[in-house]
Amino acid sequence: MKILVTGDTGFLGSRLVSELKERGHTVRGLSRSSSDIKLDITRIDSLPKLPDVDVVIHSAAVINFTQKEANHEVNVVGTSKLLDAL
Repeated sequence: MKILVTGDTGFLGSRLVSELKERGHTVRGLSRSSSDIKLDITRIDSLPKLPDVDVVIHSAAVINFTQKEANHEVNVVGTSKLLDAL
């Protein structure tokens, strides 16, 4: 199965990628370093053409208890933009 994992370098995503590959799946990752704002899940125009995949596992997220706006922007708006890009 072809699987796209967002946030593939994060805590959860990196473990998912390892496990999925071990189980024989073809895995593509979508992530950015915290300093590289060219790829921003909240801006659909910055997302690359997404690969043809069977499944998307969306593990890109922000967890910040003091910046609720950032949480909402990435975790809610970003999820919506990702769905629009599919």
